[in-house]
Amino acid sequence: MPNPFGVILGPWNIEEAVLEVLETWMPSYLAEVERKNSLQNKYLGRPPTPESYKGGLNFESVSQDICPAVIVNANPIGEPVRLSSAIKQTFQVEVGCVVISEEGTDPEASARKRAGLMSAATMLLEQQP
Repeated sequence: MPNPFGVILGPWNIEEAVLEVLETWMPSYLAEVERKNSLQNKYLGRPPTPESYKGGLNFESVSQDICPAVIVNANPIGEPVRLSSAIKQTFQVEVGCVVISEEGTDPEASARKRAGLMSAATMLLEQQP
């Protein structure tokens, strides 16, 4: 018997799918960014635990022991569109990286550099199907 409901996806499902891909590929993405920026291997920290990858909006609540962390937020854009055999909804996916640094004479600049490079690594997500 066919499923009368079809595929049902909401923001949480989108976030979970993106997080799964990032958790799998982030170490490789970070290594590539390090290579392209002539940085030593593992210059950019690797998210240390599965809890370092999470969905949501609250960047402030990330505890230091799971940093660097990757946070994904998915929101619908516009109204759903009814097609002949389905309803289509577009989502905007935002990925943020939380980094803490205490190195050097300007720790904030160091953290911004690392977060920016980690963010560049997350953009490689576009390479995935």
